[in-house]
Amino acid sequence: MVNDLNDELADNSNLQLRYSDGLAMADLSRVELLHPIDGWHASVEGHNVLAEAAFRDLGPSLEFLGLRPTSQ
Repeated sequence: MVNDLNDELADNSNLQLRYSDGLAMADLSRVELLHPIDGWHASVEGHNVLAEAAFRDLGPSLEFLGLRPTSQ
């Protein structure tokens, strides 16, 4: 779906749609990554795991925005 939408947006070179499953795939299986009160929301350490997952997928977007050199 994302590829189809990007094809439709091809004429607009300053717009790009990206999909990432980084947050969905982050491993929060260790108990210390969940909040002790409800066991559902991320703990502080769990938020760090989620942040790392999100930042890992930012590379292509940063390149598109000219904030990071294009990878070879």
